[in-house]
Amino acid sequence: AAPGGGRYARGSEAVTNLGDIAVMLKLPPGQRLYPPETVAVAPVRTADGAAWSPDSSADVLLLGDSFANIYSLGAMGWGEAAGLAEQLAVELQRPVDRLVRNDAGASASREMLAAELARGHDRLRGKQLVIWEFAARELSQGDWKRVDLRVGRPRDGATPSLMAATGDAVRVVTGTVGQVSERPEKGAVYKDFIMKLYLTDLVGPDGKPFGAGDGVVHVFGMRDRQILPLAQVQEGTTLALALQPWARVEAKFGSLKAGSLDDVTLEIDKPLYWGEPADAGM
Repeated sequence: AAPGGGRYARGSEAVTNLGDIAVMLKLPPGQRLYPPETVAVAPVRTADGAAWSPDSSADVLLLGDSFANIYSLGAMGWGEAAGLAEQLAVELQRPVDRLVRNDAGASASREMLAAELARGHDRLRGKQLVIWEFAARELSQGDWKRVDLRVGRPRDGATPSLMAATGDAVRVVTGTVGQVSERPEKGAVYKDFIMKLYLTDLVGPDGKPFGAGDGVVHVFGMRDRQILPLAQVQEGTTLALALQPWARVEAKFGSLKAGSLDDVTLEIDKPLYWGEPADAGM
């Protein structure tokens, strides 16, 4: 429990890993020039012992990049529930909402907020304080493009209601690739990259049209610095993917570096899914 009956408390944990720059050097196994580093992290738990999680109803919102993610996103290899948002929650002893994504601190978190607002999810409602974290280098190198932060109306087609109604965790669906986001690059700083595919003519396992008939599917284009076959997919290709609503995995994967479709309105107007190859054994 939190000391003094507080809402949140810090723990203590040691994490050992190889730094990202050392990994990018692709040194041979067993090299000793850059040994693994050990850091002390302070994972945050609630008074009942559960790991901290963001609260969209909180009156404090953090926008951030990988510096907010590093000790929070387990996929980065430096612990979980110990990042900047978690430490803010401890210091303030109040819930914190969070929108963070690796890379592009000048624009990525603002774009995440804009997309939420445009879909009718007013993440600024009830907020008293917005904290925006980004690396100092963004002041000279960042993309400071204008981002529209207007609240839209919820789209009827923007929720995969068919899956929600049936309770299916995963559904194998066939569709045609209509648009592909940016693709991962070799030698990237971040070891994971999520692509987005706009799929049309969606058909379920029963041969009938699936959901709204189209949707934006998030997929791994690169994982652990290995570029995956889906990264090579071309427009017009027919794919079979095991889909589930993006909302079910967004807390796990939503902070990873991701591409954007050329037509960003698709990510607002269409249902959002998470997809993996149909033979991935899900």
